Amino acid sequence: MASTWGRPAHIALAPSGAAAEMVVDSTIGSWVSRSGLTAAGYQAEYDKQSKAGLQPLQVSAKGTGDNARFAAIFTSREETDPRTFRSNGPVTVATIDKVMQDYMQTENLRGVALAIARGTLLVYAKGYTLAEAAYPDVTPHTIFRQASVSKTFTGTAMMRLLELKPNITLDTTVQSVMNIKQPSGAPPADARWANITIRHLLESDSGIQQSLLYGSEAVSKALGTPLPATSAQLLSYAASLMLTGAPGDKNNAVYGNFDYLLLGHLIAKLQGAATFEQALDQLVLQPLHQTHTRASRSLMSDQLPGEARHHMTVYDPNAGWKLYPFEVLETERAPGGKLVPTHYGHLDYEMFGGAGGLSSSVVDMARLGAMFSDRENNPVLSSDSIDKMLTACATAGATLRGPNGKPSHGYYGLDWVSIDDAANHIFTGSKGGWLPAQSTVLQFTTGGGFTYAIAINGNADVKFDWMTPIATATQSHTWGAADLFSSTFGMPPLTPVALLRTFPVQRLSVAESQAQVMSSMIQGWIALPRIKR
Repeated sequence: MASTWGRPAHIALAPSGAAAEMVVDSTIGSWVSRSGLTAAGYQAEYDKQSKAGLQPLQVSAKGTGDNARFAAIFTSREETDPRTFRSNGPVTVATIDKVMQDYMQTENLRGVALAIARGTLLVYAKGYTLAEAAYPDVTPHTIFRQASVSKTFTGTAMMRLLELKPNITLDTTVQSVMNIKQPSGAPPADARWANITIRHLLESDSGIQQSLLYGSEAVSKALGTPLPATSAQLLSYAASLMLTGAPGDKNNAVYGNFDYLLLGHLIAKLQGAATFEQALDQLVLQPLHQTHTRASRSLMSDQLPGEARHHMTVYDPNAGWKLYPFEVLETERAPGGKLVPTHYGHLDYEMFGGAGGLSSSVVDMARLGAMFSDRENNPVLSSDSIDKMLTACATAGATLRGPNGKPSHGYYGLDWVSIDDAANHIFTGSKGGWLPAQSTVLQFTTGGGFTYAIAINGNADVKFDWMTPIATATQSHTWGAADLFSSTFGMPPLTPVALLRTFPVQRLSVAESQAQVMSSMIQGWIALPRIKR
């Protein structure tokens, strides 16, 4: 709990001798918590902490004489630190910053980053902090976990490979590339594995059990191997299970978590790279000059410089999930069942790969969204590939259904795409990501429209509506021709495009975008039987 920036506010000894502590989300300077002390031990601790400038904030005791036991919290002061709102970025639009400040206060968030592109130009990029003075300021380059927005990077990388390797098509079978076998070395238990194609992975209808993305513990138990499980073990384990239906069944489209994990490995294999991260770097990140995107790390001790702090912030059973601030569960990154913060080790981000294992800055996110408007000298995708990718997503969204008969979503790296003007190649696409302690959204309109990228270091209420007020403030502002990609963030300019003059603000509403995004991620999260509380 302390490792995720909590501090004890109350301590008490129970008659049994156990200690109960309440941990809160505020700072109070230096502190020390001790329990189970004898009278002499308490005196020694008091003397030690007094010399260090700390005094008892609270003392609890039970018993008498030699049986007396003490617990205490020592602090440098009683007053908690106030939170202040700060913004960090090269351009300021007061109406946009006010929307973000109100949103952060309403949702009790410490860190959010926002980037806005118009056409191929980056016009706004800000990091927002609502926290104590000692809290690291969020900047446009702060790196946030992306969860399922990772799939947009993955889908883009796959589409580029289809351009680079004419012998590979959407109908190429996965097994012709991967040749996955069961742990015994036998072919997959379900012969229909041979029919799974790249198209099925991109369209989330492979028939593979999608909850296997979270299967590290199940793999370890099944194979009798210690945690952490490896990707090779997970793929092999998946091959030992039966499919949920025939690959390509248009009534069995299930949000593609495992499909995109497998797609990441297939991309690496086709690219001749050791890892998906390396393949993505070669196919997408380097061509777009994205230097703030990398693989996520699970454990607190493995976080790299520039990473956002992530906080568990929501408990909302009515919305379909339960998150507890300072929750701890068993790690999936080491054997032995050590307790870790749920969002720093209980989930195996190293395993998620192309499905949810990337971290990125909002500038890099916006660069990816703006790339879809570049139809002339696009460093990643041809105009034909852009049209094919976005049209295929829109078509899949209109024709595929889940096992419950309801429309599904999550195709070609996006949650949904609308074809606004086919003749002029204008599409609107959106992708969201949601896992404990983080939320992300990337939404873009091609042909000179706006791209919005937001990253949040907590979990906001599913009912929130930030995109419409942001869109309203954005579209009412007069933007110049400056491009922050090149002038501020060291990226070469994308090809300039003619700018759209009107935009349907309602397209950015929660009902059409955010609710779908949250729904997909929540379903993937709450359906996991391995979550033990």
